[in-house]
Amino acid sequence: MRAVASRFGLLEVAYENPEALETKSWAIPATRLLGTLYVATGVFAGRGATPEDEPRTAQSPPEQ
Repeated sequence: MRAVASRFGLLEVAYENPEALETKSWAIPATRLLGTLYVATGVFAGRGATPEDEPRTAQSPPEQ
């Protein structure tokens, strides 16, 4: 990620000395875990009920 950010000059814009930056040892595993949880939540959450899925409770108007 650092290579991508430095490739586009993002680190140079945000920091005075981007060469001195060091990634914490927990940053990459934590990011991967959060990404996995995000994807799992999206996959297992399923779809919400739509009007087509719900049974009709309203009665039809009387025929004339």
